[in-house]
Amino acid sequence: YRIGYNKIIQASAAHARTVMHEAQQQQQLAYTVLLILTTGSTKDILEAKQTIESVSNEPVSIIFVKMDGDNNNSGGGGSSRSDTWDDVKLDVQLTRNGCRSFCSFLQTSQFSNPRRNSQGL
Repeated sequence: YRIGYNKIIQASAAHARTVMHEAQQQQQLAYTVLLILTTGSTKDILEAKQTIESVSNEPVSIIFVKMDGDNNNSGGGGSSRSDTWDDVKLDVQLTRNGCRSFCSFLQTSQFSNPRRNSQGL
């Protein structure tokens, strides 16, 4: 079963709005961070571009983390080896469109430590 990024992003933005409104009534602030861990294709994120743009004024930040792993067990929605976050220039596109910088893209392979891995630690 696949929900899709659009519904998750829209639900998170609605939640962020509600929490912020409640906090303001108590003269406080609130902010939401949506962390999406995925093995999906970067194509899926590009398809969610309009939704991401539509929530750019909400009190929410979005962080996509592409998890490395065996893509053969991803139910058909996995990414290929050539499908990297370098393909996603969405953060640049959003900024050019006047949106604030609130969406980040990370890949777990960016954080591997070759020296530590070669020692088996």
